[in-house]
Amino acid sequence: MSELDPLAAPLQAALAAELRDIRGLLERLELVLVGDAHFAANYLHELQAFDLVAQHVDEIARVLDRLSSRMTAHAAIEPVRLGAVQDGLRRALAQAG
Repeated sequence: MSELDPLAAPLQAALAAELRDIRGLLERLELVLVGDAHFAANYLHELQAFDLVAQHVDEIARVLDRLSSRMTAHAAIEPVRLGAVQDGLRRALAQAG
């Protein structure tokens, strides 16, 4: 049996942190949407955060897919297109390694 990549755990922790950030975005949006019946007209800018949430989730899912195919941690984050996500994941790997 092969050993797990020693950087897998820090990468997973960083992914969890990203998910918590997404949850924070959703909570803020929820407050706006629940508080105003006409949110679409009055809070268009906030609604655009849904796209950002979707992008984050897609990127994280792709990283998890690459990890599940036994790609190394560094190789798994290399294709991440969202700079903020990739930077956070690279920092996590640098701190661990």
